[in-house]
Amino acid sequence: MPDKSKELIFRLVRPKDKPAVCALAKADHEESFFSYTNFSEKKFNALFDKAVESPHYCFGAVAESRGALQGFAYATLGEYFIGDEARIVSVHVLFVKASIRDSLAGGKIAIRLLKSLQYWGRERQANAVMMHVTSGVKVKATDRFLRKLGMQTLGGNYILNL
Repeated sequence: MPDKSKELIFRLVRPKDKPAVCALAKADHEESFFSYTNFSEKKFNALFDKAVESPHYCFGAVAESRGALQGFAYATLGEYFIGDEARIVSVHVLFVKASIRDSLAGGKIAIRLLKSLQYWGRERQANAVMMHVTSGVKVKATDRFLRKLGMQTLGGNYILNL
C-alpha cells in the first residue's frame, strides 16, 4: 500500500491555510527583487480573502505534502483592458519553496499548480493564462521551464529605479 504521507495534494486555499500561505508569501517576497520593501500583511490578507470569498474571479491554490504547504499560486480573471473578447488569467505568483524548487518534487509542484491554473481558466472561458515573471529570481530558468510547458514570451518586464 502506498505511503499516503508522501502524497502531493493540490487544492484551493481554505481559511485555515492563511498563516501557512502567508509564510510562503513572505518567503517569496524576501527572495524577490522587491525585498527592499516591507511585506504587507494587510495586502496579503485582502488578496487571500478574495481567493477564499470570490473563487470565480480569484484563484488561490496550494500544494501540500506531509501536512505542510510546499507551494502556492494566486491569479485573477480579467479582460484585456481595451478589448472585449479576451478573458485572461493573470498569474501574480506561482511559488515553490526554495528548499525543493530544483528537485523532482519541486518541478511536479510547479507543473501541477500551472495545470490547475489552466483548468480553472478554461472553466471560466478564459482565452489565455498570462504569467507575470517579476520576482527577478532565476529568470532564465523560469523562461526555459515555461517554454517547455508550451508558454510563449509576449515581451518582458523592465524596471527603472528612481
